[in-house]
Amino acid sequence: MKPKNSANSSARNLELKSAMMLEYIGFNEAANLITKALEKTIADKIVTYDLARHMGIEPVRTSEFARAIMERMEE
Repeated sequence: MKPKNSANSSARNLELKSAMMLEYIGFNEAANLITKALEKTIADKIVTYDLARHMGIEPVRTSEFARAIMERMEE
């Protein structure tokens, strides 16, 4: 059973769509910041239930996933 405060792929899709929109309007630096932070978060195996079940790892809550992405944007 999917835990509460867990996201499906729509959380990542929103971030990717945001990056694509920023890139489209010429904010490439901001788009790259989001994309790289998302990639690093996933590479660090900080993912929500939808990916964790395929990766064989423990999921984090949606709020933790979002916080991890924001932290990586500040690095």
